Amino acid sequence: MIRATQGSIARQLIFNAQQSLGRLLATQLQVSTGRRILKPSDDPVGAAVAFRYENALSGIDRFQSVIATGVSRLSTTGTALADAYQKGLDAYNIALEQLDATSTEESRTAAAQNVSDILTSLLATSANVRFEGRYLFSGSKTTTAPFVDASGGIAYLGDEVSLFGNVADGQAVAMNLTGSEAFGALSSEVLGTVDLNPGITLGSGTTAPTRLAELRRGLGVAEGSIAIAVGATTTTVDLAGAEDLDDVRDLIQAAVPAITVSVNASGNGLLLTHSSSSFTVSEVGGGTTASDLGILGSSVGMVLTGTDRDPNLTLTTPISSLNGTGITLTGIDVTNGSLTASIDLSTAVTMEDVIQAVNAAKTTSGESLRLEATINAGKTGLNVRSRLSGAFLKIRETGAGTSGTSLGILTTMTSSTPLYTINNGGGFTGGPLSMVYSGGTVEVDLTNAETVQDLATAFSNATNGTVTLSTVLVSGTPRFQLTDSGGGANPTLNIASGGVSATITDLGFTVGGSGSGGVLTGASVDPQGVRAENLFTALDELRDGLAANDTVVINRAAALLDTVLTNLSKTRGALGGRITKLQSVQSRHNADKLDLQALLSGKVDADVTEAISQLAQQQAAYQAALQVSATISQLSLSNFLR
Repeated sequence: MIRATQGSIARQLIFNAQQSLGRLLATQLQVSTGRRILKPSDDPVGAAVAFRYENALSGIDRFQSVIATGVSRLSTTGTALADAYQKGLDAYNIALEQLDATSTEESRTAAAQNVSDILTSLLATSANVRFEGRYLFSGSKTTTAPFVDASGGIAYLGDEVSLFGNVADGQAVAMNLTGSEAFGALSSEVLGTVDLNPGITLGSGTTAPTRLAELRRGLGVAEGSIAIAVGATTTTVDLAGAEDLDDVRDLIQAAVPAITVSVNASGNGLLLTHSSSSFTVSEVGGGTTASDLGILGSSVGMVLTGTDRDPNLTLTTPISSLNGTGITLTGIDVTNGSLTASIDLSTAVTMEDVIQAVNAAKTTSGESLRLEATINAGKTGLNVRSRLSGAFLKIRETGAGTSGTSLGILTTMTSSTPLYTINNGGGFTGGPLSMVYSGGTVEVDLTNAETVQDLATAFSNATNGTVTLSTVLVSGTPRFQLTDSGGGANPTLNIASGGVSATITDLGFTVGGSGSGGVLTGASVDPQGVRAENLFTALDELRDGLAANDTVVINRAAALLDTVLTNLSKTRGALGGRITKLQSVQSRHNADKLDLQALLSGKVDADVTEAISQLAQQQAAYQAALQVSATISQLSLSNFLR
């Protein structure tokens, strides 16, 4: 029998007491914190699951913070739009009042000041509203006031960048409206009417090679190989790593040294030339690489001429490649309201140079023309628009140049062009006219014509579609053209009973003038250009019309205000829908959060009732351990000798 020493007994008693104390303290922490897992070692598996739940809850908290800020931001935006709407409505009511027959020149002069005050207030409040010190309608330029009163109109200094916030996994919502979205801050575009049809380029000097991703209107070239057969020898050329046409050229020439790769005569495709033999290019393994490069097929003699690869127009597109073989640029003349400039394009090497020259255009006194040139969405041409509300934008050739025509950016007439803008704002005198054509003589009533489309419809209806009216550019300026498809007669216009000669001459035609070959082309009816049809423009036009006591202009401004108010209502509705969407996502997060919190609680929370019961038991056990220790520690040798 082994006899326990006093020391070993003491150590065991201390160990037991410490263990009991440790369990007691752990249970006390559970009772005081309400949590079962306080550190990973308490339950490694449960702690790992809880960690995932806590991460998910943290993510929801971040999303909810973004949503809360977004709702506040968009609500402030909505309030600003509501205020702008009310200001526009006040101006609209002023216009209707001043169109009343009882209005006088004096009352309209006073009303003009009221409208001017509304415009000033709009700039000081709604249009330049801020949220947490940042401008709401500036796009990404949140430290820049979006709208300023500038020479010739109200200039928009913001951009069109939407600021997105992540509101859920894989879901982002725009948390702002740009000045363009909210107020229509940018003018209608001078749409590029010409497909600039850029050619392809191989790198030389400062000219960059065409990237394969830009070919085929951005569809690019499938990765793969091509096979080149020369006589009985077939060589496979791996083009999978090629990024541009220089890579394609180098890989082909390295694989078949007798072949030289260059650009075809039209400038729009590749040209493969063998030094001494005919050859064939084919696909490998069912691929489409050769076809995508436009070189699938057999050479004619020793030359294989590639087809048009139709690359996208990009900032790096050389001017020398436009239309395949290049265009010559000199300059354009631009008028934007009261601002004018001649823009020199003669040194432009790439499309980026053209765009920068237009966007940086200044008057001779150094004032910006507030232009924005961009490559269009289809990446085929150039668009230009104005950042100046209340101003008409017009682009014309400089002298005898053809730059505007070549770039397709001259201001033309479209079916929606208002007739009051033609003849440089001189407008059109409506009324009836008489026309002799292949079907006889008819009266064409143009009394209520307001747009170019109205004119075209009137001529077509009067002649059962035999005579059509279109617009053409002659010497860089728009003109009307009448075409008689009936044969045997040329359209001739005369004054109708009750009509006036101005109805004919305002269209650029002469009374009694006759065309040839069934076509009658008028003189220039150059329109004022395009402008931003927005609240600022409407207020500007109404103020000027009232000041000039011009009921025609007042009526036109009232009509524009009516359209603008309708658009503002739609914008406010869409904004409300966006806020509702955010609130819906917030509600979903709240539900998810409750579910996760319940799951987390099930993993980490203690059963408090059970823990209290355990605490009582462990307190008793600890006290018993202490009592036993005290009793044993008092034993002496005499106790063992009894």
